[in-house]
Amino acid sequence: MKYPTIAVITLAIMLGIGLGGSSLPRERSKYDDLPCAMVMYTPGNGPPDSPCGLIMAVWRDGTMLFSAGECSPGKHMLVGQADIADVDAMVEAMIRAGFFGKLKDDSGVPDAGFSTMALRVRTSKARRHSGSLIPGFGKNANPDADYWAYVKMWRRCEAELHAISPHKVERLEDRLEADGTFRGYNPDEPFETPWLHGDAWR
Repeated sequence: MKYPTIAVITLAIMLGIGLGGSSLPRERSKYDDLPCAMVMYTPGNGPPDSPCGLIMAVWRDGTMLFSAGECSPGKHMLVGQADIADVDAMVEAMIRAGFFGKLKDDSGVPDAGFSTMALRVRTSKARRHSGSLIPGFGKNANPDADYWAYVKMWRRCEAELHAISPHKVERLEDRLEADGTFRGYNPDEPFETPWLHGDAWR
């Protein structure tokens, strides 16, 4: 009588694993190679889709790519490793702040510098822009209620991104792959990085 019982138990365990039990690693998704969030800055008089200065990019596995100096986006890039739970919390907080909402983008001031922030949750993705958020400057000279709502959303999401802290840091130069890139980011020609462009977030 023991043998049928053992067989039944073994079959149940095998079926459980086959149905996606924790004994097997999660299937890798095509979205794992793309950042789940990023923020960059484009200086004034630049092309409208010119990714001139990456400030930070974060992946769902906790990988971070960021500039060592906030005053020099795209310069002195570092690779860090953050806690996955912190990244998940950041993504959820940005969603709650309304990043995927219907707020109208800040078109900024012509020829002035602007920031770009993007968020991806599987197939849901969005890319938003912002010029100066200082009261009295640019569109903030006479803001309406909708614009203030956009400013508040931006500030909250930006704060969540900057709150991610790596517990391990390396120079980007030490993590480059054979083709000279890191997860698609090309430090020599940032404009060639596919996920810095708007098409990657539409």
